[in-house]
Amino acid sequence: MTDAPIIAARGVTRRFGGLVALDGVDLDVPRGIVQAIIGPNGSGKTTLLNALSGASHADAGSIRIGGQE
Repeated sequence: MTDAPIIAARGVTRRFGGLVALDGVDLDVPRGIVQAIIGPNGSGKTTLLNALSGASHADAGSIRIGGQE
């Protein structure tokens, strides 16, 4: 088994026109860990989850799920 995180995001950025919804987000989720993403309305939680799931694209950065980009 590897120590690599099951989810690894580096420098994830997402813009909607002039609004920067995600600004260089880095995230590691280790295997076997339940992780929560919390924050106020409008903080980018749904935008991040959409980028991680592939429902929308990131404008910059990289996302690896299970070691694959």
